[in-house]
Amino acid sequence: SFVCVFACLFLRLGTSYCIDEGINLMKCTKNPDPSFCAKEFVAMRECNRPQGPHLVLSSSPSSPPHYELRPEVKHLYNVDSTDLGSAVAPVRSKEQLDRVADALKADLNLPGYGHIPYKWESLRPNPGA
Repeated sequence: SFVCVFACLFLRLGTSYCIDEGINLMKCTKNPDPSFCAKEFVAMRECNRPQGPHLVLSSSPSSPPHYELRPEVKHLYNVDSTDLGSAVAPVRSKEQLDRVADALKADLNLPGYGHIPYKWESLRPNPGA
């Protein structure tokens, strides 16, 4: 096809014009997955960097897909590791969000975390709690 001719030509020249990434993003947006095409969007954004992608999607048989910084660009970021975390969102639940909020409250020493000083607070069954 026309697109393949250009993609194959640019591969031989050693230059990327993000054709595959653009096609993957367009295909995904026609029928989005649960992540709403997050991986395709990141791939397209990273492909458009003038010096090439900084973030790459890595995976191995023993671990789920995760984002990594290319080692040659690590000095541009304030990070200790090139591993940036999972590319798969964790399962969310109210209990999990409550645990994370409580941990943040303790770590940041926020005593009034649950207190919402609104004018209508006296309408709550337990104001100030």
